[in-house]
Amino acid sequence: MEKDDERRKPNNWLVGLALLGFIGVIGLEQWRNRSPDIEKYINVDIDGKNLKVPDYDLKGVPCAQYARLTAKNLFDLKYVPCDAWDHIKRNNVVERVDDFGDLESLSEEGVLKQGMLIGLYNPDSSFNKEGREFTHVGVYLGDGKIAHFYKDSLVENFEELRERGLIPKALIAPKN
Repeated sequence: MEKDDERRKPNNWLVGLALLGFIGVIGLEQWRNRSPDIEKYINVDIDGKNLKVPDYDLKGVPCAQYARLTAKNLFDLKYVPCDAWDHIKRNNVVERVDDFGDLESLSEEGVLKQGMLIGLYNPDSSFNKEGREFTHVGVYLGDGKIAHFYKDSLVENFEELRERGLIPKALIAPKN
């Protein structure tokens, strides 16, 4: 009886191999870029207009995925998929910044535009490593507000981000 039971148990190695084969068939990029479900929307007033910011069903540490999907959903901007800190290599850095005053000025000058990503340094992040300017990213909505994923989908203004201890480091546009 024991031998029959052992033959019926799934072999984890074979299941893993089958999953790798499946990913190979659909393509690793397609697997990585699959869109999560939108659970609800966060209604935000931007310059007198209602903006419905998606609140995706995300797991893990998805700030970069959230920002990329939100920029695509709201502004039809396509960023290269990557981790937050790799946006400076895989997309276009428009401007380096050091504080929220820089962002306010760049917004007033028209340099900071809706849909741009903002790389943010989080001094408490476990992802801080040598060579990483920032470890968090959000998408600029306009009117001084950023949508980002910080344990949950959030829309916060510059002052709220400052109070969290986040420091802006780069404005990022999609790679052409």
